[in-house]
Amino acid sequence: MAKEKKKRGCPTGYIAKFDEMAKRICQDYGATDVDLARLLDIHKCTLQTWKKENPSFKKAIREGKEDHDTEIVVPALLKRAIGYDEPWEEVIETEEYDKASKETIVTKRVTKRGVHHYPPDVQACRTWTYNRDRPRWSRDPQELILSGNPDKPIPVIMFGTPPKEEPTPKVAT
Repeated sequence: MAKEKKKRGCPTGYIAKFDEMAKRICQDYGATDVDLARLLDIHKCTLQTWKKENPSFKKAIREGKEDHDTEIVVPALLKRAIGYDEPWEEVIETEEYDKASKETIVTKRVTKRGVHHYPPDVQACRTWTYNRDRPRWSRDPQELILSGNPDKPIPVIMFGTPPKEEPTPKVAT
């Protein structure tokens, strides 16, 4: 007869409504697991335990993070990768001190407007292209198995772009 493993420590206090709370927090604020644990007032190890024991909780966190990335992070990265213009406005007030009334008086208010251009960012472009088409833009080697004969696969290591074919050396006869 096998002994049942006893759980150690206090009950963790997980309740089902934490699923929706966790999803909203991750969705709205892009919270990491550490941030989420802080907001739920639990230790990060407890959060990991909840994710292991409650698949619905884990799924809610994953969906919230994916929604945040899709709605906020991806558009911001794309905007930074291709460059953008940002309008700005500055109000300048000229003040004078009136000795008779001993007050500061605004004598002139000027509003300056303009557009600041943010050029494309190369690192943002790399990140964007890498995340959109990883096999094509990856710098990490990837192993590809060619399957001519299933018993004898041919391993090939590929990098981001296919290498140029090198000429075969000529052998003197």
